[in-house]
Amino acid sequence: MKATTAIKLDKERPEYHRVACFACSEGIYAISTGNQLSSRLMNTVGSNGFLIIPASKDVGFDQY
Repeated sequence: MKATTAIKLDKERPEYHRVACFACSEGIYAISTGNQLSSRLMNTVGSNGFLIIPASKDVGFDQY
């Protein structure tokens, strides 16, 4: 699965990013549903999946 935009990684902990997923001939893509704050629940309505984002300390870079 590929994200359509760069996603900033948290330094210490993995996160679950709400996304809308779709498939095309090039593969499966994930589009962010927007701001991921816990108070922003309306973007959950437009999502159909979660992108598991590792902590930057685990992968050695700060964008995914």
